[in-house]
Amino acid sequence: MLTMIIIITLRKYFPKIFKQFNLKIQFTGILLLCLILFPTSGFTQHYTYTVIKGNKQLGTLSAKCLKADKRITYSIWSEAKTGFIFNITVNVMIEEIFETEEMEQSTFIRKINGIQMIKNTVDKFKNGYVLKINGNDAKNISNKINYSMGAMYFIEPENRQFVYSENYQQFLPLLAMGKNHYLIKFPDGNKSYYTYNNGMCTEVEAHTKWAVLFFKLNAGPSSNGINTKTKY
Repeated sequence: MLTMIIIITLRKYFPKIFKQFNLKIQFTGILLLCLILFPTSGFTQHYTYTVIKGNKQLGTLSAKCLKADKRITYSIWSEAKTGFIFNITVNVMIEEIFETEEMEQSTFIRKINGIQMIKNTVDKFKNGYVLKINGNDAKNISNKINYSMGAMYFIEPENRQFVYSENYQQFLPLLAMGKNHYLIKFPDGNKSYYTYNNGMCTEVEAHTKWAVLFFKLNAGPSSNGINTKTKY
């Protein structure tokens, strides 16, 4: 928005300059000018996990966190394949935006074999949040959302009692099971254990009705041994 304001202002008062350059050069020049005049700082974190059932790898999970000024964006994407006679591929995507430590909006999508089964959204308004399921109004909540399932991959829930679940569209209790070890019980009877090291989630043990899955943090040369952080 700020970039567009600057472009419109300069176009109004310096029209000859804009006539001498094509649109691409205009935009590039203005963007560089904005970066010089209005520098921003932030960084990204990117963790990858392997999804394991028993001794078999079923898929992967990618967790990204982008921080810029007071805005934080969490992006979680996972894919797992299972099945004996028929292969089943499950994809889950979570996109969350926080502003000044409060959720502004989020989207939760689950697909099975490429077919979207559910899409939950959260949008902030003046007195709380509007929750929708597959585009239909579900309910409104007034409690502030400042911690979510997406944030759990990057922030250890020390001294926190609840976490907001995009899937179930409700706050769920967090139970401390020992140092750096936490339990979440879900309304459908499933449960997950989260383990942390230096504030970072290193493993999720998910108990579902059909299997126990482990999400284990990967380490590799491209991730400084544990994770990738990029400053800009």
